Amino acid sequence: MPQGDPCNVLVIGKGGREHALIWKLKQSPRAAKIFCAPGNAGTAAEATNVAIDPSESEKLAKFCVKERIGLVIIGPEDPLAAGLADFLRKKGSQMQDVFVTGTAGTFTITLHEQTTAPMPFDVSAAQLQTELNSLSTLGGGGAVTVTQSAPGRFHVLFESSLSAGPVLLMTANGTGGTSASAKLVLRVFGPSKEAARIEGSKVFAKELMRHADVPTADFQVFDHPGPARTYVETRDYPVVVKADGLAAGKGVVVCKDNAEALQAVRRIMTDEEFGRTAGRKIVIEKKLDGEELSVLALVSGRTILPLPACQDHKAVFDGDKGPNTGGMGAYCPAPAGTPKLLADLEKDVFVPIVHAMKRGRYPFQGVLYAGMMLTNQGSRVLEFNCRFGDPETQPVLMRLKTDLIDLLEAVAEERLHEFEDKVEWDDRPAVCVVLCSGGYPGKYENGKPITGIAEAEELADVKVFHAGTKLDDKGRVVTDGGRVLGVTALGKDLAAAKARAYEAVKRIKFAGMHFRTDIADKALKVKPVAAPVEPPKLPAKFRRPGGDKPAQ
Repeated sequence: MPQGDPCNVLVIGKGGREHALIWKLKQSPRAAKIFCAPGNAGTAAEATNVAIDPSESEKLAKFCVKERIGLVIIGPEDPLAAGLADFLRKKGSQMQDVFVTGTAGTFTITLHEQTTAPMPFDVSAAQLQTELNSLSTLGGGGAVTVTQSAPGRFHVLFESSLSAGPVLLMTANGTGGTSASAKLVLRVFGPSKEAARIEGSKVFAKELMRHADVPTADFQVFDHPGPARTYVETRDYPVVVKADGLAAGKGVVVCKDNAEALQAVRRIMTDEEFGRTAGRKIVIEKKLDGEELSVLALVSGRTILPLPACQDHKAVFDGDKGPNTGGMGAYCPAPAGTPKLLADLEKDVFVPIVHAMKRGRYPFQGVLYAGMMLTNQGSRVLEFNCRFGDPETQPVLMRLKTDLIDLLEAVAEERLHEFEDKVEWDDRPAVCVVLCSGGYPGKYENGKPITGIAEAEELADVKVFHAGTKLDDKGRVVTDGGRVLGVTALGKDLAAAKARAYEAVKRIKFAGMHFRTDIADKALKVKPVAAPVEPPKLPAKFRRPGGDKPAQ
């Protein structure tokens, strides 16, 4: 694929997904400066961390102006659901580059038939900003912010929508010459607020699936605990209870019986365990049995480009036991994701859901993640996410060979069709094992020093992605979250990738560290180790003293 110009990139987020994105972006020959807001200890080693929270949209927009950001990648679901992509796209449409050339004389700028006073070719950013703000067509008084990136090169952010389009006309007086350009300089990777509802609201997603005839589990929606309890008590099958809103991957309770389901209703709706907003409504659906599969697809305009299938491990303990987490590990590709299955999922899941969103006038642009359950009755959608999965992104990007800037930029510009059948992958599989803080997914303590990361990365084809880490006042890497590290490895086959990942895990230490030991075992057909069972004792009349053998 032909390469574009060098590009400054801003990645928003601070988890393992964002570290993996930065690690892959850094390999692009087009990568100029890479920033992460707010980032973690791992991103700090490979990019420049910026102390801006994803919720601080105005600060992020001003930072994009100051650093002349060409591509913004929004990682987490919360800022997407809050509308950050819309906000930055709007700001991007109000940004223009201005180039001034010449050695003597003056120039003027004509904007919507109003002209500034003559300015020298060596004008400062402050002078240019003052003159533009004097134009009444912009409303005056702080309507324009100007920053200077190099001699004669300025970046202009207009607060007024009057600036949209190529509106700058520059004329020279005296010797020398001038030039100007007005263009969209900020590309944003991530769906709109309306489209992000597919993850931000479980109710919206389930009703959209029903409308688009996308296969999913039978469900009911409740906005009060009383009817929800009555519904549960009348079910003769296990159910899953889901908080409607975002809950950091923990708002889904898989229940083995009615008692657990009633407890889940209380936890979500009455106790507000996942927040008042998230638990205002719940979805109760029939529990599905089968093998889970994560399928991510790049979506832009009419183009859908599925990525290799992964398998995530949500439960905290081996053998899929214990409460759900944000993800304890993943591997890619998952053998269950056969070419035929992926083709069927594109036809039966992605195409109808993407077209339904387009018809609803909230088209999707970014990564659409389908969490699937492969049942005996066919594939069913468990959930949709509106962004790269975490930890699925780590093994996916370990295998990606295509330039990530080119790929994500094509999504943002609706040129994704140029990459159909052209994305290149490493043939080797990858396995990611997540290392967690003691107590996670419940309460845990931060600030535990971490050792052995460098030693783990000395192994070939191993990368340790930081998720919940930071640097303390002594410059040490310490824990700063529930999911701390994603130890990811490539191998000649899945067994080799798993062995290498766990060999790397052995070299890392921090107080309370815990992890699953069975990542990828489903694909390797390894059965969970059964708990030891005592052999039944013989009746007393057949036993002899000191043993269970029959009396002779």
